[in-house]
Amino acid sequence: MCIRDSTGFVRDLSTAYVLGVGVISDIYLAVFRFIFSIKRIISEENFNYAFTPIYLEEKNRSQESAKSFSFTLLILMILISTIALSFSIFFAESLVLYFFGNNITEPSSLLLLESLFKICIFYIFCIVISSILIGILNAEKKFFYSLLGPTYINLTISLVAIVCYQKMGLEDLTYMLSYAMLIGGLIQVLFLWSQVRTAVKQKFLVVKINKQALNNFIKLA
Repeated sequence: MCIRDSTGFVRDLSTAYVLGVGVISDIYLAVFRFIFSIKRIISEENFNYAFTPIYLEEKNRSQESAKSFSFTLLILMILISTIALSFSIFFAESLVLYFFGNNITEPSSLLLLESLFKICIFYIFCIVISSILIGILNAEKKFFYSLLGPTYINLTISLVAIVCYQKMGLEDLTYMLSYAMLIGGLIQVLFLWSQVRTAVKQKFLVVKINKQALNNFIKLA
């Protein structure tokens, strides 16, 4: 947790330094905080509260049953995320006005905010996949690796902020930082994926629908 919080502090410090204080900084931070508020709703404590007991229950029956539950939940959440993402992209302008219109009213600023929103919203896929992988790691008592995962997005954003600083304008820099969020999220997923494979010592997904376990998960969620 200390490593995660430290890299989060470095991320906030580096982005604040390179963006400074102003409208563009406010736009980037508004999108960033919005995406991470979704992350807090979907992942970590809220998700693991329902996932871990069902996963362990299925694992007590058989390792294959636990894997099929993970696969079923992954497919369902990716499907829901795809629908939500499509809706968000299609109605991006309306969503931006609804969530941010009271604080940001300049047309050019709203246009930039909408563009960054359309980029960062793809991070939902990383949130969904990471949540399941972290849930498996926690159930397998590999807590260190689940805590280490978020450091990758923090370090990626910090690195991009430092490297791109003074090489481009503030508006272009916000685009780079938004793409850095996606890259960091992808690196996090790959890291967690490798750790889960190591933890279960074999393929951890079985291509089989486990309706009963899914129903139990929905009841707890």
